[in-house]
Amino acid sequence: CFAMKRRQPRSTKGVSSAASDVYKRQNGYACIVGQTESPNFQVIKPYQSKLKGTFNAFVTKFDPEGKYPAAYSTYLGGNNWDDGKGIIAHPDGSLTVVGSTKSSDFPTVNPIQPQLKGLQDGFIATLTADGSALNQSTYFGGSMVDSISAVAQDATNNIYIVGTSDSPDLPATLAYQSKLGGKSDLMLTKFNPIISQIEYCTYLGGSDIDEGRGVAVTGEGDAYMTGYTTSINFPKVWPYQQNYGDGDRDAFVAVISNHDMIPVTDFVGVPTEGDAPLTVQFSDTSLGIPTSWAWDFGDGCNSSERNPVHI
Repeated sequence: CFAMKRRQPRSTKGVSSAASDVYKRQNGYACIVGQTESPNFQVIKPYQSKLKGTFNAFVTKFDPEGKYPAAYSTYLGGNNWDDGKGIIAHPDGSLTVVGSTKSSDFPTVNPIQPQLKGLQDGFIATLTADGSALNQSTYFGGSMVDSISAVAQDATNNIYIVGTSDSPDLPATLAYQSKLGGKSDLMLTKFNPIISQIEYCTYLGGSDIDEGRGVAVTGEGDAYMTGYTTSINFPKVWPYQQNYGDGDRDAFVAVISNHDMIPVTDFVGVPTEGDAPLTVQFSDTSLGIPTSWAWDFGDGCNSSERNPVHI
């Protein structure tokens, strides 16, 4: 398979449509995703036949020979603003698309997050092979502004998304970086193949602005990410360029692997004081991707839970 990025606006009577990503399976069909404000965007056997907001995402799938008309073409969105940014195709012919939405009624099916949480959230949606329905569709974000820019999959069909978050309350899970580091950070999340469970979710960034633009994943699950940063303390490991450059921003390339990342232990306990007997909620905030936990509370009691409660 290969994927290419493009953005080529087409205007008709003062309105425009723009493709953001195209994906083609080897010896198979091509598909594109983008954004349109056109009320007469060409739809073919659509899941959504009409423009609902000021802008909606669109998804178009072509047959293997690229013949006209397309296999299907559809709007995708709600009553406000939606933008399609990334797309991948699966062996069964279904398509997973990602992007950003400000619509409170973006269509959801079996969602991990059923409602818009912030001013803008990301979305992840999977259309059936014929484009007539959604297998799943979910918001993804926190309480501020979040966007998803790209999507990829590994050899066992786990789904990876990369984007940018201003939110301090993403559902960080087995995170390399569990807290927002600056004004905005790259966000990287791995889901199981049917996007019903978060395998890990992490921020990545320094003390200023960091934006995730693209992701590619090896068969083993190593996620290669790219974007830009204005943080002079962007995290670095074995860097090709050690120091921040002299421009307004620098590009970055980073790799996160879930099989060779070294965890850095950290935790919090709440409350930290009080009268006995005191019930304390311990929460793991370790960096990296730990897979097991061994708590020793110093009174002969132990726990292997990730976030234990101890009295």
